[in-house]
Amino acid sequence: MRNLVIDIGNTCSKIALFDDGRCTWKADTAALDVDDISRVANGEPHTEHAILGTSGDCPAQLAAVLCGRFSDMIFLNGRTPLPIRNCYQTPETLGSDRLATAVGAVALYPRQNLMVIDAGTAITADIITATGDYLGGAISPGLQMRFTALNRFTSRLPLLSPSDRPLPEVGRTTDEAIQLGVQRGVVAETEYAIAMSEKIHDNLMVIITGGDARFLAKRLKKQVFIIQELGLIGLDHILRYNLSKKTG
Repeated sequence: MRNLVIDIGNTCSKIALFDDGRCTWKADTAALDVDDISRVANGEPHTEHAILGTSGDCPAQLAAVLCGRFSDMIFLNGRTPLPIRNCYQTPETLGSDRLATAVGAVALYPRQNLMVIDAGTAITADIITATGDYLGGAISPGLQMRFTALNRFTSRLPLLSPSDRPLPEVGRTTDEAIQLGVQRGVVAETEYAIAMSEKIHDNLMVIITGGDARFLAKRLKKQVFIIQELGLIGLDHILRYNLSKKTG
């Protein structure tokens, strides 16, 4: 079974081909347009199944192209059947990216208590139990969003980006103070979330994905697993789950 998987995020989009659950081709871009997707779709005449997850609304033109091209086309939302149990009280407000990474984590590590941290434009931390129940989690601003907010909502603070260089214990310049405050805050927040969840869920496995996954993971005390394609894996798994229900 060959599937086309599309993941449109806030700042980065991905498109991939999966053969029987294995990713055989992938491309990342700042923005996917209709021509990009049409080019890939039309170049794969034997691919009849596709799924799209997006953090926003799918453009009508893109939806029309995909529906016209694929015999089985899923636009992931809160009503899409899932191979896990969604316990979120407002499923209609739940982002498809959070659903996809949760399903991807369970597909890779079944019967395991999981925390999935997506360190992207926003930072989300979600819990899935060993029984396959998606419980929900937390959302906070991502690294670059925090730097941008300090610049935008003050009159004199500069716009900075995350730094890999060692930072002092005390910031002795404004740049150092900003980077220290933002970066230390994100790490402390994440470690607190992990510690609180470990008090409730035994043998918690933590998986990190997203653009800032490596930056965050190497600063945490707990061992974590970085899986950058977690959302794509989850989308493909959701598509295959729905196709199996349809045929069987």
